[in-house]
Amino acid sequence: MYDLPVVQRVAIDMGETVTDELGKGANGVAYALQSGRVLKITPDRAEVALATRLRVKRLYKHIVNVYDVRELANMSQWVIIQDRVEPLSDNHRRIWNEIRYTYLDRRWSAADVVSRAPRLIANDFKAERDDEFIQRIVAQRSGVLRDFSELRIVWREAHGANMGWNRHGSLVHFDAWQHEHYTKIPEYLRQAGGEMPRNLNPHKPGLGNDIELEP
Repeated sequence: MYDLPVVQRVAIDMGETVTDELGKGANGVAYALQSGRVLKITPDRAEVALATRLRVKRLYKHIVNVYDVRELANMSQWVIIQDRVEPLSDNHRRIWNEIRYTYLDRRWSAADVVSRAPRLIANDFKAERDDEFIQRIVAQRSGVLRDFSELRIVWREAHGANMGWNRHGSLVHFDAWQHEHYTKIPEYLRQAGGEMPRNLNPHKPGLGNDIELEP
């Protein structure tokens, strides 16, 4: 997307120093920072809309914390400084993708999640059962449900590639979207991931000054 020297100038403007590129995703590129945080450059307006709101809210245990959000002037790209999250392993990502709708649905108890997990995991023939992982995430479920509910997080985006562990060992969702950025449709469709984008404007109090990239 941008050469590392250019990204380094952006980081310096934000009081940070880039140490390495972490990887590219469908919606941007992430870089490791000397501070232990992550700098992400993204065109994803839904992600930015939530990031600008998180910047002015209290810190959440299970939603990635955001410390700065800036727009790259006239480029339809934004820069986000956030906590670093270690992604789930391939197997844990597969497990999460199979159980997440049961896990995130308050109609199911913690015991239900544990008892249903083996049957749900079997839907992915490449996934290997891991009871320790299930117990670990179920132990944090009440906090995850609290944060998801308070921030009105879209479950569809909380797939395995957007979940991981922070330095405290907490299960964390990053690259999150909020329901208010989507049209209001019947509950059964919303739960199934039938949202349509709307109202993707950044929250201005959470948006820092634009960054000008010199030619």
